[in-house]
Amino acid sequence: MQGRDDSAEASNALRLFQTIARAERFAPQEMPGDIALLGFACDEGVRRNKGRTGAADGPATLRRALANMASHQGHDRCVDMAPSASTASS
Repeated sequence: MQGRDDSAEASNALRLFQTIARAERFAPQEMPGDIALLGFACDEGVRRNKGRTGAADGPATLRRALANMASHQGHDRCVDMAPSASTASS
């Protein structure tokens, strides 16, 4: 994720893209209380039901929208479970 960087103006002026950690595997026992961003980028169900495809773009679109939101102190840690570039194509 990337977005606007306001940290030069104030050290605590962070955006979500600056505070979200990446995680390669889902391990809730190691991350109690954390929030995990999960996405299932697939149009197959929509296609089979003769709907309009586009759901596959949802996870990436949501991540881009969240990136520029302000990160407020006191919230739970957030981890992004998005596949890395090396695992996304396999």
